[in-house]
Amino acid sequence: SPVVERDGLLTTREGRTLYVSDRDAPGRSSCRADCLATWPAFAVSNPRLAGGDFGIVVRDDGSLQWAWRGQPLYLHIDDRRPG
Repeated sequence: SPVVERDGLLTTREGRTLYVSDRDAPGRSSCRADCLATWPAFAVSNPRLAGGDFGIVVRDDGSLQWAWRGQPLYLHIDDRRPG
């Protein structure tokens, strides 16, 4: 899995918190341009890690983004360190 669960939160392996958006439909990201400047997509670097609750969403530009139970995952620009 590309994600770790810590204290009830989903994080990257490096410990950065991951988020989902209420605006997204399952399997589809609605975050573009200005939104992505604040909420960068959690990009897929190794698609072989997909499985179970963790899947992959293909963004409109063709890039791959991790999803948890179908919901696209995001980082936040101000989260610069774990926690």
